Amino acid sequence: MKKLKIILGLSLIIILIFNLNNKSKYNDSATYIEGIIDKYKFDGSKLSLEVLGKERIVCNYYFDTIEEKEAFKKKIKYGQTIYLEGKINIPNENTNFKLFNYRKYLLSKKIYYVFNIEKIEIKNNINLLYKIKNHLVKKLDKLNSPYLYAFILGDTNYIEEDIKESFQNNGISHLLAISGMHITFLFNGLYNLLNKIKKRKTNIIIVTILLFIYLFLVGFSTSSIRAGTMFIILKIKKIKPYKLLLTIFFLFLIYNPYLIFSQSFLLSFVVTFYLIIFKDLIKGNYFKKTLMTSLIAFIAGTPIIIYNYNSINLLSILLNLLFVPLISYIIFPLSFLSLLFNLKKTYTFFINIFEKTSLLFEKISLSLTLKDISIFILIYTILGIFVLIKLTRNKRKYLILYFIIFIIHSNLFNFSLNLTMLDVGQGDAILIEFPFNRGNVLIDTGGKEYFEEWKKPKYSISKSITIPYMKKKGIKELEYLIISHGDYDHMGEAINLINNFKVKEVIFNCNSYNDLENNLISLLNNKKIKYKKCIKNIDKYGFKFLDTESYSNENDSSNIIYFNYKNVQFLFMGDASYKREKDIIKKYNLKNIDFLKVGHHGSASSSNRLFINSINPKNSLISVGRNNMYGHPKEKVLDILKNSNIYRTDLNGSIEIKVNKKGYKIRSCLS
Repeated sequence: MKKLKIILGLSLIIILIFNLNNKSKYNDSATYIEGIIDKYKFDGSKLSLEVLGKERIVCNYYFDTIEEKEAFKKKIKYGQTIYLEGKINIPNENTNFKLFNYRKYLLSKKIYYVFNIEKIEIKNNINLLYKIKNHLVKKLDKLNSPYLYAFILGDTNYIEEDIKESFQNNGISHLLAISGMHITFLFNGLYNLLNKIKKRKTNIIIVTILLFIYLFLVGFSTSSIRAGTMFIILKIKKIKPYKLLLTIFFLFLIYNPYLIFSQSFLLSFVVTFYLIIFKDLIKGNYFKKTLMTSLIAFIAGTPIIIYNYNSINLLSILLNLLFVPLISYIIFPLSFLSLLFNLKKTYTFFINIFEKTSLLFEKISLSLTLKDISIFILIYTILGIFVLIKLTRNKRKYLILYFIIFIIHSNLFNFSLNLTMLDVGQGDAILIEFPFNRGNVLIDTGGKEYFEEWKKPKYSISKSITIPYMKKKGIKELEYLIISHGDYDHMGEAINLINNFKVKEVIFNCNSYNDLENNLISLLNNKKIKYKKCIKNIDKYGFKFLDTESYSNENDSSNIIYFNYKNVQFLFMGDASYKREKDIIKKYNLKNIDFLKVGHHGSASSSNRLFINSINPKNSLISVGRNNMYGHPKEKVLDILKNSNIYRTDLNGSIEIKVNKKGYKIRSCLS
């Protein structure tokens, strides 16, 4: 134990020293990249590459035509030498509070820069290992099954998004990752087979070489390296598994301290640590062993899952009893057999069972949604494992105590009114949370329209920003979704939102329904969700919809909402123009507005000087996309608003306003 403590202490010192000198080999002025294509992915009009140059770097290219994209698909291969011209950039931080941080994610992969490609040149001088991988990919392309890519190469990009979401919601997405289960099945079987043929020390060398090739093929993921390293070392030498695990853990962190930001890294080590420590509880028949393994893994992974997704499916313990045997003993072995024999019908049969069962259970999931926890609570719960194990002999009581501690430290209550203008690019989405869980309202959803279907990426604002943010806030449902008007940048994500989140009622404006609104209404009717149009107020929350007259265009027909809470006044202008603003100041006596949601993203058609001088806003909120094609917000508008404090999502990221009896506080994500 003393030796282990010394090793761990020295590791921490080395990590700190290494972190101080952990710098990129590129600089901000790089315009040329040369390297080897290690990974690539097509998504809509975008090609993403991971290139091994001076160091690993992400490179992005956008196709102008579908013909260019299809031609590139035919010629690109792993291991090709690539020459790129373009511009290098530091990866973006998250621009919405507590959501996915792309920069930290790339740092966890030891990637410091993103390179935007303007010109590409490729040469086919490919080494042996990449030739093997390309041959395997060609074979998988012919077999045409997304799950073969997942279970053989660890690539889940080909699986449909709604299916992957069902796996995640059911708590079984870990079964798709190349982990200890896969490594043990493949290489323990191979090792035992070699020993039956002839017991020789060289068998472990053969297995090690083949394991290295396999790890290369699956992209050296942290879980596969951890599992592979432990497998080989435990075959060579008797050592306590938890000591080996901790040693590998710190070696990883010495190599890259930013791995601490990787969810897959933490899950792999924490869950494995738990299973090793509590192995004496895993006994009895197969059913009992599987149930206890699932329970321990569930408790071990809960703080990490909650930290990243803010919800946990309580049924996942039982679902793993069903899916682990299906994957371990049927689908995973069949994946490799399918490479050798024509098993498409059999393989498809079991894959269909896997998918349909997952989609079925997703509908009846027992999901628990909790508010965001801090990184300190996450570290506290994980590090508390070893301490509490030392303090108690009754490990069953510890498992219960651990879960109680986690729940107690989760913030389940909200005592202020919170308003957040989310950064959804060139569009609007404003979330209002009322104190003491009195309800939540979303004004608009954001949305980006793609006029050519092939350019549309898998990414969506609702699934990547709106819904994850609401889960971070512990929100399970919306009382109201208010659509200011029927333009795509204000309601384009409404269908996605309602398909993936509970909404009680939808409010439309006074104008006639357009095609986008009619499509949404069809969904609302199917789901039996209430909707209204042209309302005057929402008494429960004190919302007043400012009524003037009928307008022929969608922008001027925007729902304009006045809201007063604790004597703090809010005015939401949608995309209304000068004409509507003029009518408002004629009919309503609005003075000294505390927060103005500026109309039409700062367009020159809105925010007339007469209107702004009349309402005299203290703070102006502009929801606008970075480097947008419209040039919003216009300098003229910014000049008119100069006497107020201006907050812009393109510069400040999302903006949060907290209101209580003491007044209000403002903070922005990028300040």
